[in-house]
Amino acid sequence: MTVNFNWHNGDDIFFFSKKPLRGPEDFEGMKVRAFGTAIGDWISGMGADPQFVAFAEVYTALERGILDAGVTGATPAFGQRWYEVTEYMNGPLPNWATSPNVINKNTWDGLPADIQQIVIEEGAKFELEALRLASIQNEMGTQNNIDAGLEFVEFSPELRAKSDLAILQNVVPNWVDRIGGGSAPVIKVFNEELGPRVGMRIEADGSVVPAPVTIPFGE
Repeated sequence: MTVNFNWHNGDDIFFFSKKPLRGPEDFEGMKVRAFGTAIGDWISGMGADPQFVAFAEVYTALERGILDAGVTGATPAFGQRWYEVTEYMNGPLPNWATSPNVINKNTWDGLPADIQQIVIEEGAKFELEALRLASIQNEMGTQNNIDAGLEFVEFSPELRAKSDLAILQNVVPNWVDRIGGGSAPVIKVFNEELGPRVGMRIEADGSVVPAPVTIPFGE
């Protein structure tokens, strides 16, 4: 039983560094904090070196030069005061994540009807509030960091093109390998539902190729 979805949209990813990241060459050789496998693959595809550092330790790593850049959303970075140990906020790398709150069906069936109704109503309220905040979260987080002294450097067209290439050549192929190759059942879902929205298709041999965008995002 799915109670509600946590929409983590409005939390785009930014790169906090002591130098501006204006072109692909600026990523070369940088030690960049990664928080997961996919973002690590993206960082590698950009020519940088992903470093898996605990979130609470990033401030010190940036301060001591162990890391050249920290990666997270605008609001979390502000909360951790990364503006004290960096000078630039670069990005964004658009992020739209979601996670469900679920409950075991047997447990759910054992709840009184009035309790079930309360859970459903509260779950809906939480989801709607998350969506409301999402519409302003990036703007507020970005402005807070600018007000704290950081310079915002928006990714150039060259960096965006490099990012697209990193996704096509690193992120998606490595994901395909992790799930068992091009014959994995989820590949069919990707090709039918996501591929036409992002302009990619996964072949039977596991290779990833560009494909026409036939379904706009939001449909």
